Amino acid sequence: LFRSQSMPCSGRAVPEQPTLCHHAGVLLMSHWIDALTAEWTVRSDLVRQWVGQILLGAVNHEQSKRLSFSSLEWLIGPTIRSLNHQRRLLGEVAGIEPTRSMLERNGRLLDLHKQDLFYFDPHAEEYTGVLKTLKGWSGGLHRIDKIINMDFIHTEDGAPCFVQHADNFYDMRERFFMSIKAFRGILADAQRTLTWVADRGLYGLDTLRRIVDEGKDHFITWEKNYKRDGWDKSVDAQQFEVLKARNNAEDLRCYRFRWQEHPWPREPRFQRIIVRAINPGGREIEVAVLTSDPDRDRRSVIGAMFNRWLQENDFGYMNRHMGINELTSRDQEPYTAIGGHLEDRQVLSREYKAFRREKMREESSLKRLLLKREKHRKKQADHIRSERRDRNRLARHIKKLLDALVDPNHARELKKRRRALERLIAKHKANRIERRSKKKEINQLIDDQNRAVEAAGNRMAESVREESRLQALIDEQYVRMDTRRKAFMDAIRISCRNIFCKLAMEFRPLYDNYRDDHFIVRELTRSSGIIHKRDGIAHVLLMPTMQFPPATRDIVQTFLAQMSQQINDHFDGLSMPIHIQLLDENSNDLVLDQPGLICVSSPS
Repeated sequence: LFRSQSMPCSGRAVPEQPTLCHHAGVLLMSHWIDALTAEWTVRSDLVRQWVGQILLGAVNHEQSKRLSFSSLEWLIGPTIRSLNHQRRLLGEVAGIEPTRSMLERNGRLLDLHKQDLFYFDPHAEEYTGVLKTLKGWSGGLHRIDKIINMDFIHTEDGAPCFVQHADNFYDMRERFFMSIKAFRGILADAQRTLTWVADRGLYGLDTLRRIVDEGKDHFITWEKNYKRDGWDKSVDAQQFEVLKARNNAEDLRCYRFRWQEHPWPREPRFQRIIVRAINPGGREIEVAVLTSDPDRDRRSVIGAMFNRWLQENDFGYMNRHMGINELTSRDQEPYTAIGGHLEDRQVLSREYKAFRREKMREESSLKRLLLKREKHRKKQADHIRSERRDRNRLARHIKKLLDALVDPNHARELKKRRRALERLIAKHKANRIERRSKKKEINQLIDDQNRAVEAAGNRMAESVREESRLQALIDEQYVRMDTRRKAFMDAIRISCRNIFCKLAMEFRPLYDNYRDDHFIVRELTRSSGIIHKRDGIAHVLLMPTMQFPPATRDIVQTFLAQMSQQINDHFDGLSMPIHIQLLDENSNDLVLDQPGLICVSSPS
């Protein structure tokens, strides 16, 4: 009887008098919050609090100080205000098994048991701290830097269902198989066949063959470095069209696809689908898609590859609204402590790479000297031709003076020209000596540099070529970020993303305006409200900060009525029925009754 008089999710008694609640909009997602956190065994109230905080925009512990904890308690149950205490308790809650359990619950929200096609895509976040961590390629920064890898798996609809964190000890192709194994751990049927879609980053014949050799999964990807040479004009092409809504359900854009299918010459177990796609603007591209899935409809294969932007956009969405790039914890793990859990391998030794770099520097210097000698030769040839032209021109002038030697002035001019020729010859002789000296100097430098390159090559050949990668990292005192806390919070973050998007998808067909429907839903979920009991129903009057036009207000009221029904169906017999609606903006019946209470006259 007590439970039937309580608030959904929190179990708090519904207030008899109208009571202001700063975060009443969270109630719109209470049934999904309960589905995610029900029967959580360790610190269930705190986990529910973190879910509520993230949905309210407090994506890290520090931002939770902007919330009203007394209001949160009406909605989700007991809360902890202290930031430091939250951090300490996170260390107790976070771990491999709790993270797996949270991801499994998120999977139930998404009905993963009904799906068999998933996107895999790594997301790298820059680490700007001072710790000595491994570097890797950051696609967003377009450079090599210190990063934390977050390997995501999304559903075909673009919903995140799994994330695994790693540094750059393993490369992306190794992490792909590790992620698949961990992902199967959250599935009800871990042995069923799955189809994976990935970008060119996983492209490689060894990787593709390994996927097929293991015989459990299928793979779809682009053919890397396709030269637009696979289209056969003698073969009939199949075609189809896809209509995609832009701003609303009636604002449709048509994408046209023509395709041919052939066995892939490099690996016959893969089919090569040549696709010519035309966008609504008439621009055509030709690409090649590889697939090892023989039974999947080719329209589904092509559509899956061309829809990869769903998960790319989702990274930005989760970063902006869910804080997926938040570090959460700055704890570290030295490789001396975690080495026993890593699969070591031999890599080029530090000594060998140092000598190789030295040899490359010496070879670079040699190349510059050879280029300098070539430039000197060309410059010398140009000078010789120029000197020859100057001497010939002066000699011809002297000959003309000799032929016309009748005037004493001509004799003086001839004498002057002869002295000029003697000076020119002396100058050219000095230039030849200087050029020979410069040439000798450059040749000597080249000989010395050749010996330096040879010596560097000998040192490189005599060095130890390979060593343990793990031991090298231990010797260099590298550390790895302890992502245990971040992994657990990220599992909550992607769950919150999915909860909010499920709510937004309930609103979308009613509002039918894709440009700002998410914004309106976010305003509703973060609205203050007034809660009070009347006639055996918990009435919640939301007070969003934005003012809706009359038509939009009617749509929102319909949406709130639908969500109230869903919440009541979920909590049937467990809490008091709830009715959520917007507060009448034209009401003049609001009066302050006493601190903490606002009285609202009941509608007639």
